[in-house]
Amino acid sequence: MFHEYQAHDIAVYGGYLENDNELLECTSGGIATAISKYMLSLGGLVAGVSYSKDFYAAQYEIIDRESQLDRFKGSKYVEVQKGKIYRDVKDLLDRGKSVLFFGLPCSVAALNTFLGGEYDGLITCELVCQGPTSPKVHVEYIQYLEKNSAAKSLIFP
Repeated sequence: MFHEYQAHDIAVYGGYLENDNELLECTSGGIATAISKYMLSLGGLVAGVSYSKDFYAAQYEIIDRESQLDRFKGSKYVEVQKGKIYRDVKDLLDRGKSVLFFGLPCSVAALNTFLGGEYDGLITCELVCQGPTSPKVHVEYIQYLEKNSAAKSLIFP
């Protein structure tokens, strides 16, 4: 289900998944999942953010199959490692591929600046941002969770 709100020259869209099982797997209503599934069904690719295996960092990656979407689920409240995502997206666009790019407004602006112009095959989706956590604070938080989780498992086996 989609909703549109418009004021001046700015339009904001919102939506959510109507499938309750899928909705429970998502943190923000599942709109990113719904849009991603549609792009993948058209043969496009999706650039989004996933956590590292140990959750100590978050980085961009590009997927081409719906079975890979779970990597992007869940909010990431940490600065994202960009790697060479902007180059990879440009390369795909130059080869005629369609790409859906998710990011904070600053990441979308950086991609557009890097590209230096508009591409018909690019769709960007800016996520609401209240400022990402620094990587140092994020790592300290993960360590705190690991320590407390280990302590609780000793007390309550």
